[in-house]
Amino acid sequence: MKLDINYIFIPLIFVWTLSFCCATKETDQFVSCREVGGEILLSSIIGKDSKDIGTISWKTSETEELTDSMSDFLDTNSFVFSVDIPPEEDVTITLTYQEVLRRLKGVYNINIFVGHCENGYNTNIEVSIKETKPLAKLELSPMWKNVHRDNGKDLHLTRPSNESAVIRYNAVSNKMKCLNKLQVQYDVERSQNAGEILIEDGFFVHFLAPTGLQAIPKDIVFVLDTSKSMTGEPIAELQNAMVTILGKLAWKDMFNIVVFESSFGMFESELQKVTNRSITDAKNMIYFMTPGGGTNIHDGLLAGIKILHSIKVDEIRSPIVIFLTDGKASTGITNRNLITKRVKTRNVLGIPIFSISLGKGADQNLTSKIASQNFGFSRHIYNASISSSVINSVYDDVATTLMKHINIVYMDNVVNDQTVTQTNFKTLFQNSEIVTSGKFQNETTKFLNSTVVGLGASGLTILSNASVSVIDDDGRKNTIEAIWKHRRLKEVMSLQKAMDDSRMVKALKETLLTMSIQYKYVTPLTAVLIGRHGKSDSSGVLDNDERVVYAAAHKQRDQLKEKQPKRRGTEFSAKGDPHFKFGIENIEFPFCFDIKTDPGSIVRILQIPKEMVVNIGIIPETEDFREDKMYISDIFVSIHAHTLLMNIDSGIIYNGRKFDWPLLNCTETTSEKLIKCSNNKSSMTGFQLNPKVTLRVKRVLHIGKKYFNFYIDNFTKLSKRSSGLLGGILHETVSVRKVITRKGRIIGSFTSRSNRTRPIKYFSGKLKLMENSESRHLCWHLHKKISGITDSSSKFQLPSLFHSDVLPT
Repeated sequence: MKLDINYIFIPLIFVWTLSFCCATKETDQFVSCREVGGEILLSSIIGKDSKDIGTISWKTSETEELTDSMSDFLDTNSFVFSVDIPPEEDVTITLTYQEVLRRLKGVYNINIFVGHCENGYNTNIEVSIKETKPLAKLELSPMWKNVHRDNGKDLHLTRPSNESAVIRYNAVSNKMKCLNKLQVQYDVERSQNAGEILIEDGFFVHFLAPTGLQAIPKDIVFVLDTSKSMTGEPIAELQNAMVTILGKLAWKDMFNIVVFESSFGMFESELQKVTNRSITDAKNMIYFMTPGGGTNIHDGLLAGIKILHSIKVDEIRSPIVIFLTDGKASTGITNRNLITKRVKTRNVLGIPIFSISLGKGADQNLTSKIASQNFGFSRHIYNASISSSVINSVYDDVATTLMKHINIVYMDNVVNDQTVTQTNFKTLFQNSEIVTSGKFQNETTKFLNSTVVGLGASGLTILSNASVSVIDDDGRKNTIEAIWKHRRLKEVMSLQKAMDDSRMVKALKETLLTMSIQYKYVTPLTAVLIGRHGKSDSSGVLDNDERVVYAAAHKQRDQLKEKQPKRRGTEFSAKGDPHFKFGIENIEFPFCFDIKTDPGSIVRILQIPKEMVVNIGIIPETEDFREDKMYISDIFVSIHAHTLLMNIDSGIIYNGRKFDWPLLNCTETTSEKLIKCSNNKSSMTGFQLNPKVTLRVKRVLHIGKKYFNFYIDNFTKLSKRSSGLLGGILHETVSVRKVITRKGRIIGSFTSRSNRTRPIKYFSGKLKLMENSESRHLCWHLHKKISGITDSSSKFQLPSLFHSDVLPT
């Protein structure tokens, strides 16, 4: 058995042989191979519904009758296939299993189960770890079947470098000396930045697990099943777990407990602060829990959600529900779909729900779906005797929230947005990790600039300066691509799992099947067909029903034609909303907004007396005109001896010279360098207002509409004598009042004042991701609510587009 762990990605190769491993280099497409009597049998990925497939034999380890020593084998899968072996012939079976390691409790954990203790059984294990940062917390934990003084002699650890390690075990087992399990745990050194990005052959993977962040206080509600089926060991284990967990709550936390059977009850009617008295009273409640009655999951969960939704606080806190049941809904509302629908509908704040199901009587499908639809995860406990440790483990995993409402933004438009996996996350817990992956627009890209934005304990938290490493291994290739494929498949599977709409489930199923075959993965919808020299052989089918298993030991790059994202030609979205953007000193992100005005009106945007004016004309009223979306049809700029007139239909007139749409490079045909036009993908027209300030305008064609988008580079470098709708902003001193989260959105509250004699004005904005043809960026989206920083547009309306007091020089 050999594991090469490259950047938390494992290709695990199992070889069962009576002679020597088969030659696998003869194909790039095999998933596993069998060598029987010198003949190599190769494999391919097919759908389970394929007519070529024979009888599939598979099983998962879900039995209840397991000893404590075997409890770690739960949630595993068996690969079962048959083969005819001619007399006196050798057989070799090679199976490759690959996975992306999850970081839990601050470490990556690899468990290798052996368990073969027959005399003469040769066990050969090699674990090779290679990272780009120094390894930390490297620990080996062998579990021997019997205590023997020579047990450790055959287990060796070497460190070729600070970033790598090799663990080897080679021994012939017997009943006295036998390795039952080998656990390897490690982590890498981390820092308080935007994480680590690895790049290889046009693919990237981004790992985010920052250090040094303060914990966000949590509001936690435990929703616990106390129905009759919990009698005996289950309730005792739950009580032990809850007493331990209550002792771990931090003093800034708040908590409550909901218990349910046929009806439900609560520790208190509202959240309680953590005090010595409240913890003692809660423990007493736990000690006196008595099982009885049915299982009313619906009412219990909704009661827990209601408690958290009733809290109104200004400070940033992390609400959480931990839900445990050992049965199926038997009282109240029992329809699974109705329960999940109502829980999701009532959970308007998107509070994460973490589900624990206990025993073979639990409705795992229900608990799993509730967690999937509500930003959590689910765990199943097969053996009641270990439930206390599992419940504690679930709590420890979610006990400390470092950030909420995380958004990862990739800059410079180098990433193919259609290929990027999830970039927005509800929570980042301590000792866990966020992983995002994707493809570049260009395979030769060697750098990626990223920003991570979210809410931390002290407010808006921004992480940047991710470390970037380009992978160029001499040995194994396409590691980052394999991680990307794995993440894409897992996301589709998660979406399908959480979906209620049968049509969407069917569509996602078809997508998953197509991706599985293209990527050569075994998923719940595919199987491996093994045949002689690539021909089908229905007698040998390798299958897996639960996990995403990458089914190739030597794989080729799939030449998939990814659908390219449509270029969005405006400074913001292709829909042209909002139309204005400007930055203010000491505010982390710029402001984006629209202006409420009348259709067909003329508005003065900027004016410096006797030097410059910028006027805009608004499209006249049409059937689809919206008052809160200001569509610009004309722009007039007069500065000293130069004039610029832009019309959405007829083109540009600059100092009397006309340029039609699409524009040529007008810089080459004008002696002045004040104006710059282009007809490339960015298609911007720039006009120099002064040596440091440029007005940029974009002509937008979108779903039958034509209009201009408009913004100014280095806006604050304009003269302090500026006036007009935008010019007045230069006289305002804007500061951040507070940043909060509301319904999953980051909301900023701001104040502004022009001088001490005028009252302070208040306004707010939502932090949103905007993009243009050249870059992606975040801004505070004010929409039409800009009264806090400028006057009404009616104050600056003009009788004519050409209204100007600029004197020629």
